[in-house]
Amino acid sequence: MKRNLFLKILFSYLVIVCLSFFILDLFIKDEIKKVMTDKIETELFAYAELVDLNPAQKMSDQFRQIARISNSRVTLVDAQGRVFADSEKDIATMENHFSRPELQEARLKGKGKSIRFSQSIGVDMLYVAIPMKSGSQVTGYIRLARPLHDVQSAIEKVYRSIFLAMIIVAGVAFVIAMIFSYRLAAPILAMERFTERLRQGHPVGTIFLETSDETEKLANNINYLVEELQTQIRLANEEKSKLMTAFTSMTEGVLILNAEDKIEFVNQALSDILSQYGDINGKTLMEAFRDVELQKAFLKFKEKHDTVIEEIALGSSIETVILSVSISSVHNYPDKDKVMFVFHDVTRLKKLEKIRVDFVANITHEIRTPLTAIIGYLETIKAGTINNVDETKRFVDISLKQAQRLNRLVEDYWSYQKLSWVNLIFVLKKFLCAMLWTE
Repeated sequence: MKRNLFLKILFSYLVIVCLSFFILDLFIKDEIKKVMTDKIETELFAYAELVDLNPAQKMSDQFRQIARISNSRVTLVDAQGRVFADSEKDIATMENHFSRPELQEARLKGKGKSIRFSQSIGVDMLYVAIPMKSGSQVTGYIRLARPLHDVQSAIEKVYRSIFLAMIIVAGVAFVIAMIFSYRLAAPILAMERFTERLRQGHPVGTIFLETSDETEKLANNINYLVEELQTQIRLANEEKSKLMTAFTSMTEGVLILNAEDKIEFVNQALSDILSQYGDINGKTLMEAFRDVELQKAFLKFKEKHDTVIEEIALGSSIETVILSVSISSVHNYPDKDKVMFVFHDVTRLKKLEKIRVDFVANITHEIRTPLTAIIGYLETIKAGTINNVDETKRFVDISLKQAQRLNRLVEDYWSYQKLSWVNLIFVLKKFLCAMLWTE
């Protein structure tokens, strides 16, 4: 990633430099060709003007010398376009030149020029022509032609200079591009390393840049965001720690479902209560507990969106746990539909209630026995059917014992109402002893 960024910036600089050289080459090439062609054109027109100052007969005799001095090919053409003198070719083999562009332009404008490719020497030729006049009558044309070797040589010479300059400038530009690329990429790479360490959870501290541009401001913004993020994470961890401590210390079981109705959290108290179910994290209620009543309570909550309290029994017939379940929404979770279950283990209370009912029923039954005995003996004494004092005393003693027995049962009952579950066993023992009491 670091190399890619550096190379991208460096490559961008090099592309700009190369593109600049390419555009410069296009303009220089055309400009050099134009300047050199214009120079040769002006020179040839000057020689043509000088040739025109001589009589036609004298020109015919000396045109080879004129061609050598002007370093060009000289052709003399009459008014009808027939060649009557040429410095290089035999006029007998030459065709009529009246249709040549340079002659037509000279006939109309007084001067003519044309550039054409020469098949014989394989280069472009520059042709210039001016009319020869006798008074106002055009008697013929003087045409000079020169190959554009000089132009090509000048272009090649300039190209060599440009190529050498391009190599030097490219080397300097490459060094400068590397320096600028590094200076541009270094702050970004520093911020990339900083954020990467932050992403991996390593201590990062603060990033310092002294670039005095947008990257320094970006680094300051990153420092501010990192500080705010660390503050928020610290506060979130503190709140989470408090919440987890509260959940852990609770005697009630707590279960939280996420937005997909899967178990997200189970506190230790619920794990202890429902140890027979094993690990239930990541499961739905039905997958975890296989209990229809609990699922119905959950569906009822989803329908009403209000707190639902139900009493359910979980576990097998041998190890059944009776729980009071409170189902409600989890607050302070924006855009998240979470549900919290609070389980209260009421198994012991239910068992205690059953013992209490059985206990009261047994006491009620046991109270009838001594009452019946007391009432029977007292009615016998009251009826006066017993005249023996000793027998009467024995009946009274029996009635007194039954009354004392009844008193103990009543006291045991009221003591039961005030005793805790720990002392209930002791009361039951006394109750059993009272049941087995005989005369």
